[in-house]
Amino acid sequence: MLRRLLTIRGARHLALVAGGLVLLGACEDPLGFHALRTGGKVAGADAELATGTADQTIGINAYLWRASLDTFAFMPLNSADPAGGVIVTDWYAPAEAPDERFKANIYITDTAFHANSFRLTLFRQGRDMTGSWVDLPTHEETIRLLESRILERASELRAADKAGG
Repeated sequence: MLRRLLTIRGARHLALVAGGLVLLGACEDPLGFHALRTGGKVAGADAELATGTADQTIGINAYLWRASLDTFAFMPLNSADPAGGVIVTDWYAPAEAPDERFKANIYITDTAFHANSFRLTLFRQGRDMTGSWVDLPTHEETIRLLESRILERASELRAADKAGG
């Protein structure tokens, strides 16, 4: 399966996404959107959301919401609606491939914590010969990798929350 995933084309996209995830660790929150984290717990306005007490009132899973924001923190945020469970990024062009860009829409649809509680749509564009942006197919492997990262991060957040009391 790894060989199939690492085709020349797939390896390039996997490298771009992996590079973005590496950048995620180095990024700060320039918009001030993410809550401050203290001692593994979410503090501030997201505290109620992250503990799960807000799940019933807003209708989404707080861990998936937070994990989605964390996973895509390296991309500019266009809009985020916690009540509706919608996160929309702006276009992001990796420094390694400035003639290619990505945009993501994440929809958190349920209070349950499972893979079917969210949907990720990833858009990809590249420059044509005239320099105009044109739509390109998005590879399913890239989407699955990002979905896995969201689920892993959500599990980490939930475990940290339960460990903290």
